This record gives sequence, C-alpha cells and structure tokens, in this order.
Amino acid sequence: MKSATLFVVSCVLMFFVLHNTKVEAKKHCAPELVYLASGKCDPDVQKSAAQCVSEIKDTCYPRCQCRNQDNGHSCTCFHT
Repeated sequence: MKSATLFVVSCVLMFFVLHNTKVEAKKHCAPELVYLASGKCDPDVQKSAAQCVSEIKDTCYPRCQCRNQDNGHSCTCFHT
C-alpha cells in the first residue's frame, strides 16, 4: 500500500510539473531573403549592404548584398 501511494503521489507531482511548463519557440528565418526596392545601390559595398539592412528592417538578416537592376535595386540578405 505504501508503494502504491508513493507511485500515485509521484504521478500527480509529475503531472503538475509537466502541465505548468511553458515552451517558447524560437523565431525561425528563411535562409535567404530577396527584397526589391527603387533607387540605386550606394557605390561603396559596405554602405550598400547597410542600405539593404536598413531597408528590410529585420534583425534576422544582418548580412546583405545590393545589386543594381534596370528599375531599381535588389537586396539579397542572409541570416546567420
């Protein structure tokens, strides 16, 4: 009887612990983001990358490459 009571009490405690635990999911980003914008890229490579990072306004993609197109520019950004 003593072991059965111990088993029931431990099951109830485990239920309370598992029931009250919260799990938060991490934000998942796609490996690559392509963004099209008007205007041209800055001639300086580092400034043009910073231009794209400021245009997308997403902290998930800290590395970007800017390429001029006929009707504006495209930003290809990668997450780390």
